[in-house]
Amino acid sequence: MNEKSVINISKYYKTPLANLTLQENHIKLIQSISRLSVFKDSFRGNFIANGTVGDIFELEPHQFSRCLGYGGAYIATIIETLIEFKKELPSILNESNTTAQKVVNEKILTTKLTLETEQSPPQLTHSTIRLETPINQLDLSVQHQKLIKRIFVVMDNIETVKDIIDIYAFSKLPYIGKSYVDSLVNLQNTIKPKDINQTNSYIEEIEELPPPITLSMAQLETPLNQLALSTKYQRLIKRISTAIGNVNTVQDIIDIDPIHFSRLPAVGKLYVNQLVEFKKQLPGFLEKQTQKLAFFKENYSIEFNEIDNILIEDVESYLWTLDEMKMDVALSRWGFNQPHETLEELGSRYNLTRERIRQLEKTTNINLPLHLTIQPKVLWANIREKMTEDLTVLLPNLAKCFETDRLFYAFIELCCQVESGSIREIIFTKINTKIINQLFCTNPSPIAQEIINNELMSNYGYSKASAINGIKQLEKINKIEITEQGIYPKNLRRKEAIAHALTFHPAGLPWKDITRIINKKGYSGELFDETIQKGGSFTNEFIYLSDHGTYRNLIFLDVEQIDISVIMQHILDYLADSTPKCNPSNHAASLSFSEKNTSCGVLKLSVFRGR
Repeated sequence: MNEKSVINISKYYKTPLANLTLQENHIKLIQSISRLSVFKDSFRGNFIANGTVGDIFELEPHQFSRCLGYGGAYIATIIETLIEFKKELPSILNESNTTAQKVVNEKILTTKLTLETEQSPPQLTHSTIRLETPINQLDLSVQHQKLIKRIFVVMDNIETVKDIIDIYAFSKLPYIGKSYVDSLVNLQNTIKPKDINQTNSYIEEIEELPPPITLSMAQLETPLNQLALSTKYQRLIKRISTAIGNVNTVQDIIDIDPIHFSRLPAVGKLYVNQLVEFKKQLPGFLEKQTQKLAFFKENYSIEFNEIDNILIEDVESYLWTLDEMKMDVALSRWGFNQPHETLEELGSRYNLTRERIRQLEKTTNINLPLHLTIQPKVLWANIREKMTEDLTVLLPNLAKCFETDRLFYAFIELCCQVESGSIREIIFTKINTKIINQLFCTNPSPIAQEIINNELMSNYGYSKASAINGIKQLEKINKIEITEQGIYPKNLRRKEAIAHALTFHPAGLPWKDITRIINKKGYSGELFDETIQKGGSFTNEFIYLSDHGTYRNLIFLDVEQIDISVIMQHILDYLADSTPKCNPSNHAASLSFSEKNTSCGVLKLSVFRGR
């Protein structure tokens, strides 16, 4: 920006961000802010379509303290980048206005135009163009203005003629077609100064080179993505990868010569000095990482509030390293701080096949564990110990990042590197309600949860974690009620509700009393008609009808006191004394227990003559 230019930011408060030519790191910053719950209403989930210059300029660091469910390092990175962006806003506005006011003509170079200067500068001719000439001082055709805008989107720190000339492998950058490549070649040939020996004149301005660094083999082989790097150094690594190929380890960085690096296309002085600075700080980064890894390798038991914070910071740091498309795919598939989307929905949005989206998702999922401070096996060891508890309570900040518990547990499986669905199968265990209801048919409520757990484990083969979580699922579907005293039944079937009501009354109850109790306690999913005198035949494997219309639960029948041999003798004597002689094959016998005589083995016997 021309130092004499004056920009009044307040004048541009209502200027839409969509009207500005923003660099990739600025776009990513606004996207990140728009995902924070505190600011969602301002940006409505669309990173530039609804925001203005005023929205960004009025943001203050203290507002980010209200952002819950996000890592401290992630928020600090956003604040740092926001401060840099606000400092650069005058230059961005100046540049955007200069472009907007340029005279449109088909000549590539004509005159130099600036914004709000006191007097117009002299004409800029080919002979006066130098490598350090700012791009915004060139009057470009519409075609080349579009080219410059595209360059600003896919590349950082393109400010001078030299930056344009040094662009290399432009066609390999995302969303760059042949027309843009041809236009760039044409522009480079036109603006290239005659005295090309000025190239790399800034090499002498490189800061003091770092002293030789002595590192162990293990340190040299440390992946860069395991270091907690700031956004500045993450952008540096991206630029290095663009210029010389992928750099993955500390050894790759150590091997880069800053002087040689400065001569590469698309490498400016800023990146060279950042490389020097990064190499100086590498031992410190490695030491911090070594201490972290040593702690989490030796300490398998980690406080869950610490796991909660570390996971969020690691995930946010990892997302920052991804390009916009991969980040969006990861967030949408995980359902992390934004709505979950299917492969088909994402494919439709990006005009890609379902398989292509699946491949992008697979890549981001594979690389995620490499960015976790806590190793997956250590994380799983801690999670496994707490499978009988509610992990959404133990990891509240992480859980808040997901719309549903199932998405949260699917993400935990990914971080622990266990088979997909293995944790969810335990957490969301389905228990057949018949198993639990049978217990209520033979036991008064509340039933201690430990009794139900043991029943599920010993007789039905459930693990302890599955039993406990299965009971929680029954409560969620309104089949039981869990209290401090124990577990109560809800929505039992009619016969089950009757049997449960009778578990409280050893002597049995008449029908109307049973209906009143069931309706009052809410044992059944339907109301019983309390006006009916007789309930009809409700006998089953848990209930029987005793004397005088009284129903009893079979648990109160003392079978041990019944002498079966005496009962059978009574039957034989009755048949022998019957006149005329009855043919057992032509008669049917119906027996019912007499409450008064069962203790002595006497039965009330009715014989019906058959046809």
